[in-house]
Amino acid sequence: MATIEDVARVAGVSVATVSRVLNGNYQVKASTEERVQRAIESLAYVPNFAARNLRKNESMAAMIVAPNFTNPYYSHILAGIGDAARILGYSVFICNESETGAVQALISSAVKDHRADGVILLSNEYNATWLQEYARHMPIVQCCEYAESVALPHIAIDNYRAAYEAVEYLINLGHRQIATISSSNAHISTKLRYEGYCDALRAAGLEPVADYVVKASPDYSYQSGYLLANKLFNLQARPSAVFCISDILALSAVAAAADRGLSVPGDVSIMGFDDVGYTTMFHPYLSTIAQPCYEIGSKSMQTLHAFKASFPAVPEVEPMAYKLVLRESTAPCKAVLPNV
Repeated sequence: MATIEDVARVAGVSVATVSRVLNGNYQVKASTEERVQRAIESLAYVPNFAARNLRKNESMAAMIVAPNFTNPYYSHILAGIGDAARILGYSVFICNESETGAVQALISSAVKDHRADGVILLSNEYNATWLQEYARHMPIVQCCEYAESVALPHIAIDNYRAAYEAVEYLINLGHRQIATISSSNAHISTKLRYEGYCDALRAAGLEPVADYVVKASPDYSYQSGYLLANKLFNLQARPSAVFCISDILALSAVAAAADRGLSVPGDVSIMGFDDVGYTTMFHPYLSTIAQPCYEIGSKSMQTLHAFKASFPAVPEVEPMAYKLVLRESTAPCKAVLPNV
């Protein structure tokens, strides 16, 4: 079997340089890293991660806490985490939990028993100050959702700006009676998307209408969205557009409109959020905010790796890019007749 010394000899570098490349040290020149990688491939060298981890007292394992990994939104993020972890030499184990007490217990066990070198949280409440206690002992990365007051890196888009842009687009189409299907959870994304919705209306000289603001179940269930969409469509002053904070809720609104004989977008425009695969499975294709879910997952794993090296210094992370995707479910506003 080839050794690290063999790789160094073939690449014409020191053993320390090969070690830096294997550990993902980005101070190595690109040309040098390329020579090392070619030597690794030519020799079929397999790093002994187990021995390295034992020497460094590392597990090279990452704990991923996800609320519902059957949701297509989370599945793409998990794919990004898994691929980045494999490249960096980590194993990952996924825990399906959303209740605060259960999440606390998982992180506590990871700290106490050293089950993992770090944690990626895919769901967290924006007021989760309890997280600060564990942040002193282990690198923790908040993915998508995050606690505002806790000094930890978080990987997410600018949810406020994305929601503002989506509602502004509806306003520019001539819509003035714009409702929102939000959620009853305590996620920062929910809070920021609602604030973006309200501020976009106010910037256009409009005020949020209480009857136009409804909140679905904490997990954005299709059934809760369907019931609330019907509630909106039953209003005497029926909204001409609905901004939904998830694609699942938007698709439920499309179905509710169809069941009531309303045309989308002829009678009501519907805007989603996330751009999951379902958005183009049937017509009308859904206008939405596209999140780079796979890239968010990959960036979360890379950030955890960097955080482990710099701990307790917190790495700075820029918001991820998003895109307003315009399809068939939105159109210029027509005169809305009151329900009778």
